Amino acid sequence: MTDAEVIESGGRCNCKTIDFSKVPKAGAIKDTRGAIKMVINAESRKILGIHMVAPEAADIINQGIYILKGGMTVDDVIDSLPVFPTLSESIKIAALSLTTDIANLSCCV
Repeated sequence: MTDAEVIESGGRCNCKTIDFSKVPKAGAIKDTRGAIKMVINAESRKILGIHMVAPEAADIINQGIYILKGGMTVDDVIDSLPVFPTLSESIKIAALSLTTDIANLSCCV
């Protein structure tokens, strides 16, 4: 779902977009083009949509499909352990951005 679809259906959403410049692997490979947006139900914290524009989006979005099919929440994704550093880690970083200032995350890249 998009944020507009959530609002049109009478829900309240909490949406967050992060730029790929915030993804350590993107910095390491020197290609920070792109962004990821997560659409969250504000009450249940269930993830309702994941939208991505990036050169590698086709390889990353499969993780998003499983998150949506599984009815996962932001906390489920935050508690996951993606391989670091990978571009698919961008989904966890987007989830973290809802509760944490991602600029303060430690990184070894």
